[in-house]
Amino acid sequence: MAQVTIGCKLPHGLQLVVEDKSVNVFGQNSTEIIGGYGLTKVDQEFAEKWFKDNTDHPAVKNKLLYIEKSSDKARDKAKDQESVKSGTEALDPKANGVEEAKDE
Repeated sequence: MAQVTIGCKLPHGLQLVVEDKSVNVFGQNSTEIIGGYGLTKVDQEFAEKWFKDNTDHPAVKNKLLYIEKSSDKARDKAKDQESVKSGTEALDPKANGVEEAKDE
């Protein structure tokens, strides 16, 4: 069975469902993160069907979920899309006006 790699930048990954089959893809909860994406190998037929049926899914439209035919291409794409924001990134306290407590 041929496999593809799915990149997912959602914090807890995503469960993909096609008919009676489901696959959990890793997100930022993966043990290996590249460019903020978790990478998961998935059966090609299953993945292509899910992406075909879900072209309007917000994660697909916002580049938080993608499919590549090879692991190398998936890694390269993750690096290229590192600047893509999911909206769940940690806030930088200093950039948001929070000052460090001063000892008196």
